[in-house]
Amino acid sequence: MAPGQDTFPTTIRLLLGHLAGAGRQSCIVGLFGDSMRKIYVTGQGADLHSKLTVITKHENYRCSPPVVAVLNKIRPDLQQEAVGEYTDGRVHLFLNSALPTGQARLDAARRQLAELVWSDDTTSYLMLTHRGIAGALSYGALLQQYQILGSRGRDKLLDNDEPYIEYFSRVEALCRAFHTLDYAELTSLLVAGRTAITSHTDKQRIAADIRQLTTVRESGTIGDVLGHMARQHLLSMPRKLSDLERRRRSEDLEGYDAKLAEFSNALREVPCKEVIHFIEYREQLTPFHTQHGVKGDEFDNVIVITDGGSWTQYNMGKMLTGRDLEKRLERSRNLFYVSCSRARRGLAVVFLTDVPDEALPNAYDWFASGTVHP
Repeated sequence: MAPGQDTFPTTIRLLLGHLAGAGRQSCIVGLFGDSMRKIYVTGQGADLHSKLTVITKHENYRCSPPVVAVLNKIRPDLQQEAVGEYTDGRVHLFLNSALPTGQARLDAARRQLAELVWSDDTTSYLMLTHRGIAGALSYGALLQQYQILGSRGRDKLLDNDEPYIEYFSRVEALCRAFHTLDYAELTSLLVAGRTAITSHTDKQRIAADIRQLTTVRESGTIGDVLGHMARQHLLSMPRKLSDLERRRRSEDLEGYDAKLAEFSNALREVPCKEVIHFIEYREQLTPFHTQHGVKGDEFDNVIVITDGGSWTQYNMGKMLTGRDLEKRLERSRNLFYVSCSRARRGLAVVFLTDVPDEALPNAYDWFASGTVHP
């Protein structure tokens, strides 16, 4: 269940009480759910009412047999049978303990999987945090600058609810429309940006400006692109962004105004390539997702990437040992199960940090249906 949905038991009691009070002789109430999908700190997991009969579903129509074998190890109390159309599949566990921790282990796993014809076109990478995705897709400095704005900074970035990133989203849309020859979209963006197109000369000038813009985006900073856009008048700058740009040069600012000026000046030094990478991620043009964000989804191949130090609410290494704080152990196991069960055919799990020695027996046992890369 999603965070904050703690009313499940109360709702059931009220419903059953209402039906009984209404003098119903008989009724059937069906509830669909899975306690293993409780992956947040808050929310309701399994809560059985004495008048509810549990009907367990053992058939798994999504995952291939090797993947189902892993799920049965993670969750021994529910033994599933693979009955779907995906009868072929491969499972891999990458420990890569001889390599440095971090990105090197993911890079090595990706190379090995590429040799096995795992393509990014049919593979989804599931990471625990947005910070991990930012590192993998090379927009870490951009994310770091938005943290200057406090706890809401990252949310503003992801929600396209901040003047700089909102403007750069339009810049990226303009370049994409130009290079894909989508002239209807290109014209719409230019008109909305108050760029006049009244002659063939205007079209030639705009085409030349966008080609220059492409070069600046690839090699320059966010400030370089803002300067180019101001000089060429391709897209007018919204008032909120103009205010931020004017304020960043002001002196004697205090409080939040000073923080905004610090943010604006620091952001202008970030390479524009990071904005491009971020917008590609946000618009789902990359195979990367957060593990929390894919609940209910399914993909041909899944690479689950675990990082022991990325979020203290979860620890997959300790989860493999079976010994941890009770609540964290439950959350970690549930999230691991949800992530692995997204795979239709192939599943690979990559540990970016070392797992405890006492976790190795479980690691080899859980992935006995596939290949463990020590």
